[in-house]
Amino acid sequence: MPAVLGRARALPDKPALSSYSIGLLSSPVTVTEQPGANPGQLGCATRSQALVPQLCWQGDQSLLASLLELERQSPLLQAADLGERVRQRLAAQPATPLSPWIYLIYYRIGQAVLSGERQSSGLDELLEWMATELPLPPEPDGVLSFQHPSRPAWQWRHLLELFQEGGDFVADLTGVESAVAARWRMEIGAVRSLIAAVDPPLHQCMRRLQQLGVLSRPLGSAVSFGGATSFFFRGGSLINCSASLKPARLIERLVHEYAHSELFVIGQDSRLCHNEDSERHRVLIRQDPRPMHGIIHSLYVTGRCAELFRRMQNGGLDGTSAAEGLQEDIKPMLERLTTLGRSSLAAVQGHARLTDRGAEVVAVSLERLDLKRPDGR
Repeated sequence: MPAVLGRARALPDKPALSSYSIGLLSSPVTVTEQPGANPGQLGCATRSQALVPQLCWQGDQSLLASLLELERQSPLLQAADLGERVRQRLAAQPATPLSPWIYLIYYRIGQAVLSGERQSSGLDELLEWMATELPLPPEPDGVLSFQHPSRPAWQWRHLLELFQEGGDFVADLTGVESAVAARWRMEIGAVRSLIAAVDPPLHQCMRRLQQLGVLSRPLGSAVSFGGATSFFFRGGSLINCSASLKPARLIERLVHEYAHSELFVIGQDSRLCHNEDSERHRVLIRQDPRPMHGIIHSLYVTGRCAELFRRMQNGGLDGTSAAEGLQEDIKPMLERLTTLGRSSLAAVQGHARLTDRGAEVVAVSLERLDLKRPDGR
């Protein structure tokens, strides 16, 4: 089952799932490039502004192709005609990525079909959910509390179980009170506006790949988390709201989770390394040993965050109302990110068997971390 990658998740190599998975596993689906787009290789760090929309488009097209393949295996799916509905949705709104919920439903439908549950009531429920979900607009402010009554309890249960598949996530989640949710919405909105002022390309990428932040609190478990992101909830992340965060920590949390999503799409058609998930190494970002794919994720997200904080340190906050309150937290944040990045880098350099795409990811991460001085400057 999925292994935790830093605070993110991805599927391992399971042959039973490879015929419909579109990330990390080899897929039979070949996707043509969107007309007019040519992302090339990752190259320098600034190129991801063009890369992310292209890869999001490719991922959505792969989901469509995979649904059409699943329809050939399931009369129930053929009757529902979901592939055609997804095709129409993508044609009508080509610049708007599919919602995180569509990816979750797709994952569950694939599991049900490939496990032989072709006529189950559970599959009927998933097909109805997909048809209902496709035309829905995004959340207006991109924030929703876990267990919000706008969605039935069984849909929230599907989301929680997705994150629990790795075996080391919290036992249960709950939402937050309306007053707490309102405060977090305001603070998240302010942070997004600040990111837009300091790094407009990053902000535009985050609008595509962080459509939804799900406010939550862990229950009944000694395990906790800061945030969590899954390949099969693309465009959404869980945000732990158990404690208030200073602006610098909230910025880091949002960009950290976004960077996991970004790396998921960068690696959606190619593994980042040849290391098995059973091979694990210790790094500072987590207390438990991590698989190499997760360590590459940790290197990437620390680099993504460090680049933004360095931009703030070098004058990016000038003229913003947040400058005074943030300045004192930037240097210690950069030092922390650099320490975490060095730890992950040492594990990668010592043990990783990188693919070509993985080597590109590591090179971009090093450029962003800029390890010339302990504070990353």
